[in-house]
Formats: sequence, structure tokens, C-alpha cells
Amino acid sequence: MTTPVPAPTVTEAEFLDLPTSKDHLELVDGEVVFAPSPTRQHQDVLSERRSYDRLAKRLVHAEAGVRECWMVDVDGRSVEIAQGVKTVRVERDELTSPLLPGFRLELPTLWP
Repeated sequence: MTTPVPAPTVTEAEFLDLPTSKDHLELVDGEVVFAPSPTRQHQDVLSERRSYDRLAKRLVHAEAGVRECWMVDVDGRSVEIAQGVKTVRVERDELTSPLLPGFRLELPTLWP
């Protein structure tokens, strides 16, 4: 029986010493994470690692001072709105935010 080898962790100093790259890299809990370039579906569309999106990303955003986070689920045709690690609501028809007075987005216009 083989024992899995844990992935090496990277310190902040090591991360900052990495060569300059056009790729968007992030350091999350000692792991270097490649973030794809923004597209129509952008970075905060739920990835294959939904547990990561729903917990780790929320914590990182909250620690950075982000007051509200929107997680777009293209397959589910919905947007999950979170404050910190808590989901406050899920929208399927219209997205508004008290943080953006006057903002209104008809969600069906996003879906292919």
C-alpha cells in the first residue's frame, strides 16, 4: 500500500519570488492556484471544485473585505449570493444588490 505524498506548500515569499507570468496565479493556503482569464463566464462561475468555491473562496474574499460574493451556476441557471461564508439567497430571475443601488440584471439573458 502506498502512502499519498501531500502537495508541497508555498510560502508568501516563495510565491512573490516566482517569475513574472501573464497567467493569473493566486496563493491560497499555501497552494498556487491558476485562475483563468476572465471570459463571459469569468472566474467566479462555479468550478468543478464546488466545495472550494463555496467555502475557501468565500473566506478569501471575506478576508479581503469583499462584502458580497456572487457565485454563478450556469448549469443550474442561478446565482448564489453570499456574505462571508453564509448564503443569503439564490436568484434565478433577477439579480439586485443593496450594495449597488439601481443595479438590476435579468438572469435569463446570461444563459446560452
